Amino acid sequence: MPELSLVPIPSTDFDRWQNELIEGYALEHTRAGTWDASHALAAAREEFARLLPQGAGTPGHTIRFLNDPQTGHDVGTVWLFVSPDQSGGQRRGLFVYWVGVDAPFRGKGYGRAAMELIEREARHAGVGSIALHVFAENKVALELYRSCGFEETSFSMRKLLGASGKESKDSAPPGSPSP
Repeated sequence: MPELSLVPIPSTDFDRWQNELIEGYALEHTRAGTWDASHALAAAREEFARLLPQGAGTPGHTIRFLNDPQTGHDVGTVWLFVSPDQSGGQRRGLFVYWVGVDAPFRGKGYGRAAMELIEREARHAGVGSIALHVFAENKVALELYRSCGFEETSFSMRKLLGASGKESKDSAPPGSPSP
């Protein structure tokens, strides 16, 4: 498995990375049905502005390239946040806002290497846990995270009702009158 290191992202690359991530995040929320497509991009921009008010220099946040020192290639990016404990300054946990391996480097062990690097970073920061969010549609990431020891902590679910937006007779709640 490749070894990875974290390399700072130059400000010009940060702006491009953030714009691409915002667009992808809006699309994922639209696919998941949590945001309407007509306002998803604006909602994603608003969320990023709230999370990163000082861009890459926002305190507590680490945004870096994943670099393979053997090849010299940047193979992806990570966005990590170490949250302080609300009760007295100890580090509570590390949240992975983003971990991504660029398309040409997928399937070569970089995803697992990135997760191991993140775990080392978390231990170095003295945190007790690592958390992340993954969209259910991303089966490859789900399997990777599970194989790295992550466990599901909650689920959001939905049921599509079809183009008319009306439930069929078969989907009526028990004990409700039939149409």
